Amino acid sequence: MEPIGYIVMQHATRRDRPVQAYGRWMARIPEVYRESVLEQFCENPLLVDEDPLCLYTLKHYHSLMLMAMEARKPIFLLTEVKIAASMK
Repeated sequence: MEPIGYIVMQHATRRDRPVQAYGRWMARIPEVYRESVLEQFCENPLLVDEDPLCLYTLKHYHSLMLMAMEARKPIFLLTEVKIAASMK
């Protein structure tokens, strides 16, 4: 089996940017992935946003969990109608 890349999850933001500590961890991911998984030395590590091996950045949907709990539905079954109904 050959790895094709990695996925990161966006952490909660503060003023439209990741929390500083999480930002430092994210900055290390491309280099550590290449060295630990692909066994390649990385002279000039890329940022996650620029790395072609970063397959996707999942958004942090912390409010969806609460909406799903109020609607008593799993997150993947929420629709705009169900979300609006749970907000009433």
